[in-house]
Amino acid sequence: MPVVSRVGDVHRARVGLTILEAVGLGELACEDDEAFIAAAVGLASDRERLHHLHGALRERMRSSPLCDGRDFAIRFEEAIRHAWRAWCRGEVPRGAMLGA
Repeated sequence: MPVVSRVGDVHRARVGLTILEAVGLGELACEDDEAFIAAAVGLASDRERLHHLHGALRERMRSSPLCDGRDFAIRFEEAIRHAWRAWCRGEVPRGAMLGA
């Protein structure tokens, strides 16, 4: 079932935005309380949209970047290589990659 999310300033308060945008429902991630209430009321009042989303949400998630393991692995490998090269060039203080 789709949800409405209130976007905040810290990572944990932005996860809903990330997920909703990935499945094409970014308009359900709201920056302020008034927008949150309006989105929730609008979604709850639109039975046709809710019915459509209920039937399509699983496939939206399955075909989203969130479930593309191959692409994630490629991007993760690239990020690790980039970090390693930066460390080898001395752009990262010794021990920083180990959390020291």
